[in-house]
Amino acid sequence: MHTLAIYDRYTSRLIAYIGVICAIMVFLYGVLLLLAVSNAAQASTAERQVWALSGQVSALEGERLALQKTLTPRRGTELGLVEPSATTVIYVSQSVLSLGL
Repeated sequence: MHTLAIYDRYTSRLIAYIGVICAIMVFLYGVLLLLAVSNAAQASTAERQVWALSGQVSALEGERLALQKTLTPRRGTELGLVEPSATTVIYVSQSVLSLGL
């Protein structure tokens, strides 16, 4: 009988502690989930910026080469261009290549 009285006294406290621990875990799970979604959105934005900057760099390189009006094999080697061993046609669509939000 004495043992049941001790269990009754601590049962309500134990249930309250478990409830508080569960509430804290649910809160932390929500915070981590929001951080993951935010990180994915930032990665998508960064990828779009990289594509835009890559296009701008390519346009500026084309303008620079057009202004020089000379591109000899020696100058091409200095710029990092290499002679292809074979020619291949590659078709790329304009759609985004990764998951965007």
